[in-house]
Amino acid sequence: MIQTLLIARHGFRSNWVTQDWSTRNDSLSDLGRTQASDLASHLMSLPEDQRPTAIFSSPYYRCLQTSQCSSIALGIPIYVDHRISEWYSNFTASQGIQSSEPPSPHSLQTEFSEIEADAWSKLWYPPATGESIAQLMERMSKFLSQFIPEVEAAFPPERHERVLLVTHVAPIIALVRNLSDDTTLRVKPGCCSITEFECDPNAGSEVPKWLLKRLGDALYVTGDIKEWGFEDI
Repeated sequence: MIQTLLIARHGFRSNWVTQDWSTRNDSLSDLGRTQASDLASHLMSLPEDQRPTAIFSSPYYRCLQTSQCSSIALGIPIYVDHRISEWYSNFTASQGIQSSEPPSPHSLQTEFSEIEADAWSKLWYPPATGESIAQLMERMSKFLSQFIPEVEAAFPPERHERVLLVTHVAPIIALVRNLSDDTTLRVKPGCCSITEFECDPNAGSEVPKWLLKRLGDALYVTGDIKEWGFEDI
């Protein structure tokens, strides 16, 4: 059973350097790669019984590059999950900006050998009209209700008690607010920051209750972490 959820944001994007927005599926910048290494080093610095045993990543390159660093350092697999893809907002859609359609996990495996595509492949694409914040909140709520029992059904109970989600800033905010059951919680995750939840052993319910242990921890991250929250829209 999953006992710990670690949630990380990807590193600094190349688009923030070049200001080229012709693609939304950009890679990490040089700083972003350094930050991904910082995240991997931080996870390796944890006691062995606190380190994640699997990574579930958005299919966007910047998330997969961030995941790859930690995957190699920890010797753990990457599973691609489209359900934690970037937020394609209804405002973005109204501007005529197209949503990216990242390739399948099997296609991505040719570039990221750490991906275990046969073991896990969850596809999801945003609506052409984009999502409101309420719809993003609903997507993350649905993801959490499906993801935890799916992991526990797909793998032995003791295999993945601690998992790392690598995703984007808006999904992180929605995940944190859903897990904490607080829709007003101020959340501004920085690049390669970690947010950590533990399953409440005293909840006494079939539905897991989660305790927030740390929020947006980025003390170990180099350079500009580009904090962002919904209030910055």
